[in-house]
Amino acid sequence: MEELKDKKGLFVIEMLGNGHLSRAIIKKGSLSLIYRSLSMCQVCFIIDENQKVVSSDDDTTGMWIDDKFYESIKKENGAIYIPYTSESNLSRNVILVHENQSELFENFERQQEKYDFDCYFHLNQESLLMGQEASILVRPVLKINGRKISTGLLKNCKVELNMVNFIDRNSSKKVFDDIDFSDLEETIINFMVPPNLLKIDVKVTCERQNIAFEKMDQFYKDHTFEVSEHSQKEEV
Repeated sequence: MEELKDKKGLFVIEMLGNGHLSRAIIKKGSLSLIYRSLSMCQVCFIIDENQKVVSSDDDTTGMWIDDKFYESIKKENGAIYIPYTSESNLSRNVILVHENQSELFENFERQQEKYDFDCYFHLNQESLLMGQEASILVRPVLKINGRKISTGLLKNCKVELNMVNFIDRNSSKKVFDDIDFSDLEETIINFMVPPNLLKIDVKVTCERQNIAFEKMDQFYKDHTFEVSEHSQKEEV
């Protein structure tokens, strides 16, 4: 119908003929939502029936969550930024709006600001020569809601080495403060190899500001390298 050429929405069409009344409900156009996690928030995009991201020059494109409207930013390709919440992850219905069109989107999962931290270590055992310099490689991994983000967001990073000798089980400790981790390469921790080395305990600690919960999240990972030492055994 010519009247519906540039219009979108739900339309009811009634037809009367030969004593019968017929009614048709036609849906023209649709809005849907795609979203993912970022380091500081969730980013959402409203897409139309052609799978294209929609936006507008004014505040007529966005989404309603409860009683708050989050506007689409056209200069950022229609992105809608939703801050993380301190509440438990809940699926909820939201209303998508684009100009004069609106549609209900079910089961939008608004997420908490939840981090996961892991760390990988490597040591070349053949480099452990008494009085010589050796290196431990450290590669941390930081994720938010299962999505990997930059380790450059970590603060107050520290690597601690605790080296134990096999004669009297005494230990010597060395702490490396203000470590700047990189996503492009491993962090190299250099140290002098003490005599009679039995094992090296490595501990990594760091922090990340949790905005939603208004606190600092503390992260910790450790690993032990056992040093092969034949002096502890009777056989050759």
